[in-house]
Amino acid sequence: NDPKKLRLNNGKFAPVVDCWERGVNNWKTIRSDAQSNNHDVVYIMAHGAIGQCMILSALGMSIDMYGKSRKFSFDNCECFEIEWEDEDDGAEEVVGRARRWRRVHPKVTEWQMVDASRNMAEGALLSCPP
Repeated sequence: NDPKKLRLNNGKFAPVVDCWERGVNNWKTIRSDAQSNNHDVVYIMAHGAIGQCMILSALGMSIDMYGKSRKFSFDNCECFEIEWEDEDDGAEEVVGRARRWRRVHPKVTEWQMVDASRNMAEGALLSCPP
């Protein structure tokens, strides 16, 4: 019941772990490129698993939340908007942390603060039966 334990190819490939790592690395590249080119808005199109991994990692959640809540699923053709708080510590690598987020397609939702979303998700995770 733990998606990150799923193994394929005779135990050599962990698809959820691989997807998570790609999602985290995508943000590093996207955020760095956006900053170096002075882009305030970046449009990203992703589907399903990679979208969910990117949303969860942007919200500061761990891979343990993958697949645990419909709130953070990412359907095909669905769009999210994320507002970032950049950490300006002089580091070459720009990651930053999301401050708030919302869905914008197919239906616009209210902005949600990341800390509230994270706390709610952690509470939901704790209340799930084994």
